[in-house]
Amino acid sequence: MKKAIWENWREIVKVVAMVLVLAFVAVLVSNWLKTEMAQQRIESLGIWGPAVVVLYVTASHVFAPLAGMPGVVVALSAYGPVMGWVYVYLASILSAVINFYVARKLGRKWVIRLAGKEAIKRIDRFVNIMGTRLLIAARVFGFPLYEFVSYAAGFTAIPFSKYLLVTALVSPIPGIIFTILTYYSLSSPWMIASLMGILIAIGVVFTWYTATLYLKFQKTD
Repeated sequence: MKKAIWENWREIVKVVAMVLVLAFVAVLVSNWLKTEMAQQRIESLGIWGPAVVVLYVTASHVFAPLAGMPGVVVALSAYGPVMGWVYVYLASILSAVINFYVARKLGRKWVIRLAGKEAIKRIDRFVNIMGTRLLIAARVFGFPLYEFVSYAAGFTAIPFSKYLLVTALVSPIPGIIFTILTYYSLSSPWMIASLMGILIAIGVVFTWYTATLYLKFQKTD
């Protein structure tokens, strides 16, 4: 029991560290992305600009170590809150489908290659307790761990149609809120850092919630 609790708290520390890194990246890039030179480069891509944003955000969800925040900032800075959210949403759905099928069709070896050896431990924990109710909760509150939930769902017996429906309908709830807050935080990189602090709190609470479910699962197993 003590070992399990200690491992869960280590996971919380990892979540905090991950979000702090994202906050640091956001502080570094947000001002540059709003410069005239950066805007001109994005606009020069024409119709390929949105494609680049979608592909980058998708890749950041598939390759867990890759930070997705720069892609979000680019989307909002260049295309505004409405279209910026649309592009990020499309990327999140695309990545959710890719992660699900990588886990279901290609198996653990490929998930480890894409997400990393450390990530597979967190993914396995989600697999043990995954159900429709947890999937809904994860899409509302677990967006800092979005890709891990997607991989975990692929390892379970949940039907793809149900998984996609929940993801498509529920994830916009936190997505729209996060987009609005991020957009109005672009005036200051430190406001973005504060926003990432909110992500830390949400990530910690959600990790604690899943850890509690996991401990109950171990007791009944």
